[in-house]
Amino acid sequence: MVEIRHKLVSELHGPNDLVEYAQLTEQSNLAFANVSDHFHPWLPEQGESRWSGTSSGRSLRRPTISHHGEYYTVENAKLYTLPDELPEIGIAADGPKTARKAGEIGDGLITVVPDEGLVDAFESSADAEDAPIYGEATVCYAEDDAEAIETVADLWPQEVLPSSLLWDLPTPAHFAEATQAVARADIAETAPCGPDPEAHIEAIQAYVDAGFDMVAIHQVGSRQAEFLEFYEEAVLPSFD
Repeated sequence: MVEIRHKLVSELHGPNDLVEYAQLTEQSNLAFANVSDHFHPWLPEQGESRWSGTSSGRSLRRPTISHHGEYYTVENAKLYTLPDELPEIGIAADGPKTARKAGEIGDGLITVVPDEGLVDAFESSADAEDAPIYGEATVCYAEDDAEAIETVADLWPQEVLPSSLLWDLPTPAHFAEATQAVARADIAETAPCGPDPEAHIEAIQAYVDAGFDMVAIHQVGSRQAEFLEFYEEAVLPSFD
């Protein structure tokens, strides 16, 4: 059975709101919440957040780590406050090459594309047969489709950009420029927007059909409580 989670994003919500939304999730029927974290926000008007990455995850696995790469150098980095039980480190991937690499160096696969080919590539190199595969779907529940589409256009327009741009654009200013031409029709085709449960169910089912174990749902905007209530009543029962 697929686990459905609540994805919170630090680019759109302050720390107090994130805690409040996590508490709402805890009281709901969703599995649990997870929070995103990036060095830069996607767009200039979104909030700043802190850096975390594969190298910091690797430092949990080894006493010290040094890295001499094309973009940065780290000498003898070490974490002195390791937990008794080390957490699993999932690796994000958007193509078969990075998915295979995720299987080699990570404990799980993370992707925003319900692609069975990525799952196969990851599983071909993963050590554990039951290594988890995490998906993420962006949605916007609102009282009507128009409000939801407008919310995504205002707060999360980069959702419609092709994945190649997501890795190539260097700064939030470049993303702002790239999203100026985003059309409302493109948003409606890319993410479930509005109160129709079937659209949300179809988005999740695509991940289930591709072999994902867990799907985190990112609700764009501040209607987090209404979103959780809507999912409990109209969406989650389809995946019991």
